[in-house]
Formats: sequence, C-alpha cells, structure tokens
Amino acid sequence: MITVTKDFDTIPEGLNNDAQKEKLKAAISDKLLHKFDSKIYRKASIDFLKIIYNDKCAYCETNGDSGYYAEVEHYRPKKGKPIDGHSGYYWLGYEWTNLLLCCRKCNGKKLSQFPILSTRIIDPTLDVNGMPVKEFTFVNSETLLGERPLLLNPEIHKPQEHLIVLTDGTLKNITDEGECTIKTCNLNRKELVFRRKRKIKKFFDNLEMYYSEYLNLEINEEELKKNINRLYKFLFSKLTNDSEFSLVWHILAAKFEFFCKSYLQQKECEASIRYFNEYKNSLQN
Repeated sequence: MITVTKDFDTIPEGLNNDAQKEKLKAAISDKLLHKFDSKIYRKASIDFLKIIYNDKCAYCETNGDSGYYAEVEHYRPKKGKPIDGHSGYYWLGYEWTNLLLCCRKCNGKKLSQFPILSTRIIDPTLDVNGMPVKEFTFVNSETLLGERPLLLNPEIHKPQEHLIVLTDGTLKNITDEGECTIKTCNLNRKELVFRRKRKIKKFFDNLEMYYSEYLNLEINEEELKKNINRLYKFLFSKLTNDSEFSLVWHILAAKFEFFCKSYLQQKECEASIRYFNEYKNSLQN
C-alpha cells in the first residue's frame, strides 16, 4: 500500500446525478434488502479510480500489467453478513469517497470485513430531503473517523507509517492498523511475497554483478561507481506512486543499510552504503 491523492470534492458525474440520487434514496429505504446497482457506482468511477491509483490495487499494489481484474471496492462494506449487529453501510454504496480500486483477490478476501475500535455507526443522520448529511458520508469526516477503523485506506492514511517490507518480501506491521490490513486482505499471500522479494533480489543481484565485474578487472573503479549510481538513480525513480509495489522501493531507499547487510558481503555492503550516501547527498546539493 502507498498513499494516493483523491479529490473528494470532484465527484464523477455518474455519482452525482438524478439516477444516483434515486438509487441512494432506494438504498436508504431498503437498507439490507437493497440490490446495489454496480452499473451506477462501477461505471461512473472505474476510469477515474484507475488514474488515481495508477491502475494498481489499493491494498496489494498489483498493477494492470499483471493481468488482474480491476474491481471497485467499498472501503466500508455496503452490505453483507451482520457484523456485531451491523448489516453494512448501505448509505455509502454509491458514495465517491468510499470507493477504491481493488484486485479481485484482495476484494474477495476482504468481503464485508471492517474492523473498528470504537462504536459502529448503524444509520446515518438524514437532512430535510431524506439524504445523509456529509458527516456520515465523507470518509475523512470526524464522525466516520470516530469509529476508529483498523483497516488502512491509502486515501486518508499513510500506509508507510503502518507497514514495512522485510528483506524476504514479507509485509510486517508497525501498528495495529497495519496488522489488521495485512490479515484482512491477506497481503502476505505467497505470490505477493514472491514478487516483492524478486524486485529486491534483482536490485542486489545487479549490485553484486557490478562488484564481480570490478574484481574480475572487467571494469575499473570509476566505471564501477558509475554503474552503481545508475542503479541508485533507478531506485529513486521508483519512489513514485505509479510503480508497482511502490512501498517496496520506498522502504528499500529508507532502510538501505538494513537491506544491504542482508544481501551483500561486508566489503560490498560497506562500499554500497558509502556510494549510496554520496548519491543521496548529490541529489540534495
């Protein structure tokens, strides 16, 4: 997971028209019995969400190049099995700020789960027109945040403050929210751990290759440093939200010494850290 920016006030037209309002009124009336129309919330939001999320799953960061099927996921479940006497957030089924882009595997694992630490909201307060007031719809409102959700949302949280990537590609929690999110979406499923580790290993395999070329007298020290700096340039180019598994690259850059000690021999590790610090300093000057 990595932070993304969504403009909550710029609502797609299909989620802010008469058809949407009629469906929302029906959901408020029907509650658990309402049959949600995916043609309303998915068709109106999918293209916008793909841009916002760089065509990546909000939870696992798998991207469209991996062949996943993009689904529109409700952060707070619109309906489902009763949770602590709760049958879902029916009034948020067509709410823009409650919609995320998600892969089928994460969505299928999460389903109607939405763990919280405080009191769950059962019904919203309605205005004179019978519509939910903003405090009960906007995902970052004090009322909804007052539930103290344990599930991270990349639109309102900074996942990198709750999660860390280990050298073997495993996600580890820093906070309770991180632990809950890993468990709820099964973010350490085998293929994700494998693919995260593969990216880390490939990076250090390249470093080792350059040192091997240097020791075999295929390149001189100046060429060694140039090749290593080119690899560091690649790493820093990945510190954007459009890269698959962005969190991996952010953690690798932030905890570079920790990763070096796991993947490189002592002399190579020391040299790599020295070159890395020199490269970072050059970016700041």
